[in-house]
Amino acid sequence: MIRKSGGQFAPAGGGQFAPARGGQFDRHLQSGLINTFMDCHVVLEASSGPELLNGLSLAKEAPNLCILNYFLPGITSTDAILYIKEHWPLMKILVISDNQNSYLKSLAVKAGANGYILNSCSADELEFSIQSLYNTGMLRDTTKNRQERKESEKFLTKSLEFTSNEITLLKYACSDLSYTQIADKMGTTMHSVDWYRNSLFKKLEVKSRSSLVMFAIQIGLVNPVLGG
Repeated sequence: MIRKSGGQFAPAGGGQFAPARGGQFDRHLQSGLINTFMDCHVVLEASSGPELLNGLSLAKEAPNLCILNYFLPGITSTDAILYIKEHWPLMKILVISDNQNSYLKSLAVKAGANGYILNSCSADELEFSIQSLYNTGMLRDTTKNRQERKESEKFLTKSLEFTSNEITLLKYACSDLSYTQIADKMGTTMHSVDWYRNSLFKKLEVKSRSSLVMFAIQIGLVNPVLGG
């Protein structure tokens, strides 16, 4: 978490920030980098959702900004964002992810995230994103031009139109069943399962079963461990 001196959400001087990342090395590396940014100071680090929320609850003063890994262990990003916004409504949230999927980005923003950047961003881009959130409250999407953003909105609308068979397949994809076994469970043919899978790949702009699983977990369709 970051606290920034001079910021409207920083009654005490000295900027403060909380990076919540999955990998310890990346988290410490990022924290060290952010401490070099003007008026920024890291005050809390977390490697999991429970650790992040517990640290915030125990903090004497809420940080100005939380940098949240989209795939933070122990909690979905949307749940983390909603919880933070409910308990610390003035805190800004910058989501960082390896995935530029339009639908996942929209989920984060709809939940209340103030910005979304890629993990591959440069140090200058990260500092610009943090300063933009402090100065304007929101981060303009610099990774897409106007036409691309329109296409993303169209994609988001289309991606919500899952058929019941696609949703069923998405749930089974999170199990240890093979596609042949999934076809048996669904009472259909492998050809139909291939059709549903390819349709999901196209709608979600992904190419692997593991990506389907991550998507299903992030939107709360299934728990990280599927039962039944």
